[in-house]
Amino acid sequence: MKNKNTIMVRYTGADWMRTYLVQRGDCKFWDGERWTRIRDEAKVYHDHKSAQVAATALQSAQYKGNPATAEEQSIPIDTLLKQLHHCTDILPADYCDQLDLPKGST
Repeated sequence: MKNKNTIMVRYTGADWMRTYLVQRGDCKFWDGERWTRIRDEAKVYHDHKSAQVAATALQSAQYKGNPATAEEQSIPIDTLLKQLHHCTDILPADYCDQLDLPKGST
């Protein structure tokens, strides 16, 4: 994996002495201050939760200022109704009420 935007928690060691590292997609490890390619310099976390908190904090800093949601799409209601008209599934009654459709019409 070569995508440096990917941040993951990696584990090392046997089950009884497992440790965790935060790694980026371009094979660099977090040492607590910067990214390094040397694994022995990586910051070691002794539980998964603290490693996950660090990875989440790094991702939040990475995407700071970017919108957290995808762009909204505006579809004209007539296009949506045409798509619903050709749908073979029966819509729930609550959904039909929201669209002002009679129950069982779709």
